[in-house]
Amino acid sequence: GRLCAEKRWPMVIDAVMRARLDRPIGLLILGHGGAQTRLVKRIAGNPHICVLPPERDRIKFATILASADALVHGGTSETFCMVAAEARAC
Repeated sequence: GRLCAEKRWPMVIDAVMRARLDRPIGLLILGHGGAQTRLVKRIAGNPHICVLPPERDRIKFATILASADALVHGGTSETFCMVAAEARAC
């Protein structure tokens, strides 16, 4: 996905960092974009949060989504609801 302000990644990262205090939670962010440098700085080497480049292979992407316990979407709007459709497809 796009690593941009509209996705509200800093809020998601902060929530995972707080939740991590009580339970074993990790976060995998796939994508690229203008906010990537700021996000990597915000993560500050946290071993439980990882930013990876987009996965373009459909089978690999589906495998990653299917292996997740949850999908977190920080945006306040999703025009075409593709995030939910992609998550349900796996």
